[in-house]
Amino acid sequence: MSTATPITLALDWTPNTTHIGFFVAEAIGAFRDAGLAVRWQTPEDDGYMLTPAVKVAQGLAHFGLAPSETVMSFSLRPDKPALCAVAALLQRDTSAIAVRGLGPVERPAQLDGRRYASYSARYEMAVVRALVQADGGRGDLVEVRPDRLSAPAMLDAGEADATWIFSHWEGVQASRRRRPLRQFRLGDHGVPYGYSPLLLTRAGFLADEPATVRAFVQASARGWLLAAHDPEGAAALMRQVVSHPTLTEASFVAESAHALAPSILDPQGRWGTMETQRWLDFAQLLVRLGEFPADRVDPARWFSSPH
Repeated sequence: MSTATPITLALDWTPNTTHIGFFVAEAIGAFRDAGLAVRWQTPEDDGYMLTPAVKVAQGLAHFGLAPSETVMSFSLRPDKPALCAVAALLQRDTSAIAVRGLGPVERPAQLDGRRYASYSARYEMAVVRALVQADGGRGDLVEVRPDRLSAPAMLDAGEADATWIFSHWEGVQASRRRRPLRQFRLGDHGVPYGYSPLLLTRAGFLADEPATVRAFVQASARGWLLAAHDPEGAAALMRQVVSHPTLTEASFVAESAHALAPSILDPQGRWGTMETQRWLDFAQLLVRLGEFPADRVDPARWFSSPH
């Protein structure tokens, strides 16, 4: 009997439906069938000391979850191992800049002079300012930096006027509390964005162990396909596999999974695919904003599709 290959996946947040496909793949035995023994790390394990990308770069995890800008920023660091995205968890961006639904801000331009609760992420404020400017504002926001998990709570409490959320998670939570959010999507205002989140690994690991990477991506795809076609069943399987306070309420997890499902697959019904043009559009935005050097734009180094 062959020994399963151990694989570690570093999650970007506490377990939530943005990760649902991986937990479903575990529940249905997809990883076992691929000869993999998968375990996951959450940010709580080390008190949010290291990001998933840093864990992958340092060899503490084989795979991690992070947005496009993380891969791009690592490519500028000669002192860091190159990271490579191998699958997009979602095809449609489900994130948005959110404000209180009953508050005074009705459009992005009205965020000028208001408090934005940031996650201190690379390029975050530049992108948010670009959204405000695209709507005719100046982009003069006041950045406040709460603890990582406190930004949505600050918005709800009125201690911040806006923050970045995932519509299928914090958006659903707010609606269920009957405190709905008004959401501004970047694409609706002509502001290009990359993929969030991505499944990434070290470029060296992809080069040295392509079969292992392919096996993990293909096994994961089985879970994500089920999540796209049967979100309620996927939500139940997820809660069987992982226990966490964020997943206590079954009806919420199911509603969140339903909200996420239409964004998982591409028009051909495939999971994980990425388009060069989408990477380029986002990179060129950052170049125009003075955030990224034009001569370092190289999507061919940023992603690969080992399906």
